[in-house]
Amino acid sequence: MTEKEILKGNKLIAEFMNYQQDKKNLQIFHLKGIEKSIGGKVFYHSSWDWLMMVADKIENLDYNIGIEKITHYCENRIKKEHYCTIMGKDIYILEHDKNKLNAIYKSIIKFIKWYNKKE
Repeated sequence: MTEKEILKGNKLIAEFMNYQQDKKNLQIFHLKGIEKSIGGKVFYHSSWDWLMMVADKIENLDYNIGIEKITHYCENRIKKEHYCTIMGKDIYILEHDKNKLNAIYKSIIKFIKWYNKKE
């Protein structure tokens, strides 16, 4: 992912988590509704701790998140991929990547885009 894609994805997730982007430094986010919150960078793209807070919020909205590691053979080589699904009665998202965190990150971004349209 490029820096621009990461910033765009992190901004989408931060807003979903009730943060707003700083007007002067686009990599800094503040909690919405708090005038003097301590702002900081967000690390949804690279931190399990940050990403799992988002996964918990999605699951509290009654959507299921599933993660699988699948090993298969491709051209006589072992290929391992991580799959992440987000499911509900009205949505099914499937993303895969060699890196588990990236698979979850990409599926969460797709979910939030869908969720924002729905709301």
